Amino acid sequence: MNCLSTKRRFTLRRMISARKLFRISLALALFVTMGLCACGKGDAPEPEPTDEADLRTVCAVMFFQNQEPNPETDWIGRGIAQLLSLHLSRHDQLAVVRHARLEAVLRIMGQQNAGQPADQFLRQAAERVEAARAVLGDYLIDDGRLTINTRLVDVSDGTVLAEGQVQGAGLPDLFQLASEIAEMLENELDLDIDPSLAEIRPTEDVAAYRDFIEGLEAFRR
Repeated sequence: MNCLSTKRRFTLRRMISARKLFRISLALALFVTMGLCACGKGDAPEPEPTDEADLRTVCAVMFFQNQEPNPETDWIGRGIAQLLSLHLSRHDQLAVVRHARLEAVLRIMGQQNAGQPADQFLRQAAERVEAARAVLGDYLIDDGRLTINTRLVDVSDGTVLAEGQVQGAGLPDLFQLASEIAEMLENELDLDIDPSLAEIRPTEDVAAYRDFIEGLEAFRR
């Protein structure tokens, strides 16, 4: 009996590991595709700010906060941030902070600043990565509709430079809503918009994009 129970646990662990490996593989494949879409070349997206980027505005796109305590929809906040980062990283005037770097800082800060208001906490994280501007936001799925609130913040003093809200018919509109938010941010940041740049839409399948985001998160762990 114990032997059978052990075999079942071993089989379950193998199934979980296989699913995790699939998500990581999918994340890597989509990450390369999205990078090529964003840059139009073989350059990696989200360039890390360096000394050569001193003349550019350093921007940190923080993970959007879920207004509903539902772990099943937590991935959406990372998905929105990823899409916005890819949109903004196409512009030479911006140096967009990599999410891997943001996650490392947030992990350290999370152990030190428990219970702090979300916006204040995220702004301090943006300050630690030497960003001048931060994109903050939250989202809610209610009665089948997806609402996304976005704020562009001056990291130095917390001033809200711009804010907006977009709504759509649930997750199928996620990519279109992200494009609308990106356009608002581009206008506020006075970025040169090249009409030849294609819209960032890594896939038409939201379920595949969710696997990408969750696989990327698993890979970074």
